[in-house]
Amino acid sequence: MILRRWIKRGKGIRIAAVSIILAVALVASGCATASYASPAVGKEIPVGVRAGFTGGAASTLVHISSGYLDCLKYQNDYREGVNGIPIKIMWEDNRSDGLKEISSHKRFATAGAVVEWAAWTTGADATAVMQQRGKIPLMSTAGFTPGQVTKPLKWCFNFVPAWCAEFATAVRWIKEGWTEPRRPRVGLMFWNTPDGWSSKDGIPYCEKAGAEFVGYEAVPLVGAIDLSTELLRLAGKKPDWIYVVDYGSCLVTLMKDAARLEIQQKGIKLIGSMNNIDAAIIGIVKKDAEDWYVLTTIPSAWESTDKYPGLKEVHEAAKRYRGLEVGEIAEMYIGGYMLSKATIEIIRRAIERVGIENLTGEAVRDSAENFDNFNPGMLPQPLGKITRDDPHYVKFYLVYQIQSGKRVLVADVQAVTLGGDMGIYYE
Repeated sequence: MILRRWIKRGKGIRIAAVSIILAVALVASGCATASYASPAVGKEIPVGVRAGFTGGAASTLVHISSGYLDCLKYQNDYREGVNGIPIKIMWEDNRSDGLKEISSHKRFATAGAVVEWAAWTTGADATAVMQQRGKIPLMSTAGFTPGQVTKPLKWCFNFVPAWCAEFATAVRWIKEGWTEPRRPRVGLMFWNTPDGWSSKDGIPYCEKAGAEFVGYEAVPLVGAIDLSTELLRLAGKKPDWIYVVDYGSCLVTLMKDAARLEIQQKGIKLIGSMNNIDAAIIGIVKKDAEDWYVLTTIPSAWESTDKYPGLKEVHEAAKRYRGLEVGEIAEMYIGGYMLSKATIEIIRRAIERVGIENLTGEAVRDSAENFDNFNPGMLPQPLGKITRDDPHYVKFYLVYQIQSGKRVLVADVQAVTLGGDMGIYYE
């Protein structure tokens, strides 16, 4: 009634009234943009990809991000999306920056994403609480940290074991192959990030496994131009093995410094964390990678397609979208492709259970929590169900050694469990 009386008073007041109405509409639309939108049900499946094409870890993350995106493209181009519904592929380069992870999450959430993927663990740490609040599950590439745990429901899902369990698995493998009467001495180097520091939770397992822990060193995430001090300080504690949690440009510096300082010639063996040494890193450091070991779940692109039939699709996608020949495909590309295949299958099972018209982040989360028994044809065994003891899908590791510039398989080991083996429960 008040607004009507104002409008009757004349042209100037009418203009003012219209301005008020427009302002109210703009404010309302702004509020709508800030809230989480619903997906275009039945028309597309919005997926947010938080990639790492630049930044300090780009030499590693660029390949896993490319593989993840190419798998989604291939699914749309040659498999008509998921159950005939195209995937809406949304992605941003987060430059290994936690703040960018937060802004990307907000944009994807506003666009109605029913699931997101983060290229690295720290990205998941940055948004775990936001995933729960917005009811959008996050698939994380690497092992989790305590910061990703949400209660009462899990909203961050990790494919491989926690960083501390990776370290513990390496220690157990080292001890099993040890032949001397004394205990093997083990050191730890990690980058200065939450995932790096969480590796220390595996230190108590050393004694349980029959090894001796001698010490650790933390190194920068980016900008490391010389790591001689850290290497020499740890080498001075006389370890038999050093386990290295490091990636990207910092890992390159570390490997080159280790070769220059002749760390291996001093009788110290070096083993890298989850797939940190792949064809891309070997191509950069070349002979300085020789004789290093690395934990991984991912085969190399040149391995048998009879053993890993899923590699055929990887070869085709890498050639089609990146112009890569088989010998040029980094293992991290295969890892990203495999993780993307798993995410697609989680979405498919959610649609099968609730129907496309009811596909929400909550439905995808439920599917992820109950996900098991899936092998995209590029793993030695299927992904397993998440449990309190094993809050991750991968239950095994492959151990490769770099020989003549190529990764060569030397062992297939079961992963140490957080609960049963280590007595750690993050949930």
